[in-house]
Amino acid sequence: MLVVVKFETDDRDVLLTKLLQVLQPTQLEIVVVCSNYVGIVHAGELSGQPEAHDAEEMPILRRVSRYVRSQEKIAREVWRLRTRASCYLFFTGGSLMLLPAIAVRLARRELKIMATGIGYRSVLVNEQQRGTLLARVIGGLTLLLETATLAMAHRIGVESLLLIRKPPVSLFSSKVSVINLGIDTAKHFPNRPLQGRQFLAAFVGRLSYEKGADVAVRAFGLVQERSAKFLVAGDGPLLRNIVRMVDSGDLADRVRVTGWVSPSEIPRMLNDVRFLVQPSFTEGLPNVILEAMANGVIVVATAVGGVPDVLKEGLTGFVIPRPEASETAKVLERAMSDKNLEQIAESALALVRETYSLETAAYGFARFLAGAS
Repeated sequence: MLVVVKFETDDRDVLLTKLLQVLQPTQLEIVVVCSNYVGIVHAGELSGQPEAHDAEEMPILRRVSRYVRSQEKIAREVWRLRTRASCYLFFTGGSLMLLPAIAVRLARRELKIMATGIGYRSVLVNEQQRGTLLARVIGGLTLLLETATLAMAHRIGVESLLLIRKPPVSLFSSKVSVINLGIDTAKHFPNRPLQGRQFLAAFVGRLSYEKGADVAVRAFGLVQERSAKFLVAGDGPLLRNIVRMVDSGDLADRVRVTGWVSPSEIPRMLNDVRFLVQPSFTEGLPNVILEAMANGVIVVATAVGGVPDVLKEGLTGFVIPRPEASETAKVLERAMSDKNLEQIAESALALVRETYSLETAAYGFARFLAGAS
């Protein structure tokens, strides 16, 4: 039995849904363990509804207390399943779950960890943007936590070769494999020409500091083409702030904020967008960038994490040099005037179809779970 461990989930957890889809060909019995959900997977889907969890901002001491309690709860479930489990796969956020990792090793079971972009860098960026005085201390402690957790793993999965060079993953390069979730190109494909799309640009994803969601909204306000329409789609701790930013300025008639969007609606929505703007501070390899490329959207993003694997300046998209509103707006306006947008979109689409298919992802995960590098 394979136990997939994640800090928390909800009925909007797109990444967990994709992982379970990719794991289906393995025909393994799968149990998902989170702080707010424990259940068997049937036909690639969770067998029940997760408990609601608080997505709002909270004081740091409360966040730390909640995090420790959640880890304790997950560790107990991990230990309880030890007699049936053959392997534990720690998914998004798993590189920070030290207590559950200790429980797996005490149970003498195989531990595989996906080291995505959700690690100490995300924590550090969020604390700095919140203005937390102890931001660097918290970032340093989180780095130690992530290092200790990864040291427990038998194998570590990353989404890009570039991430192997970054600490703390770089300390364990001998046990690292490159795997990713892939894109379902039967669902994600361009069905509308760029010039016929309603929105000039969109930010799509988690509305949080490390993703640069607020940077994107400020950049939209700096674009000189006043008739341009923009889209902000996603949920997260900055949703209320972004709604206030849009309503309190001159963006109300130019920016549409949708909140969470169902995965089934993403292809239709992306086919109404010309440019995806992602001024992230830190990343793994964002699924939304691959989805955008698969739907013929031109990507404008910072070259962080594994993004340079797919984003080549002027060939498959446009690079933002720094996650700042002014720089983002400049690059977006430069992209708008480029004469080769159709060719760039075609090149990006070809890259995704050749390298990031679901079949490739399923094969990669099967080898990863089997212990192959």
